[in-house]
Amino acid sequence: NDELQDYRYDYSHLPAVLSFDEIRISRSYAFVYASPDSFMEILRSRDLNTIRSYFYGFSLKQRQAVTHVFMDMNASYATLVPELFPNVQIVIDRFHIVQLMTRAINTIRTGIQHLLDKHS
Repeated sequence: NDELQDYRYDYSHLPAVLSFDEIRISRSYAFVYASPDSFMEILRSRDLNTIRSYFYGFSLKQRQAVTHVFMDMNASYATLVPELFPNVQIVIDRFHIVQLMTRAINTIRTGIQHLLDKHS
């Protein structure tokens, strides 16, 4: 798409607090980040090189001013975030913790149901 190829990112502002996540677009995932004030950007890929290249477009001074990144438990992000933002504190957001716990409980519940069905 020519429109996407001509797109230029805005490197003029990087908030002190960011939130990282992924969204599904067609058959792949894209990377999205936002601040408490506003939506910021969607990157076409969630791979680390794409994210790294994007954030290195901001000056070191801008990246050093980022104090908190809220994210899920993606281990790749956990290693990349301190590289990009030297003064950051990573916070695992509650939504993803609750989502993980709900999936675990449902897995256990369905396993027990199958066992009970076999013995009925």
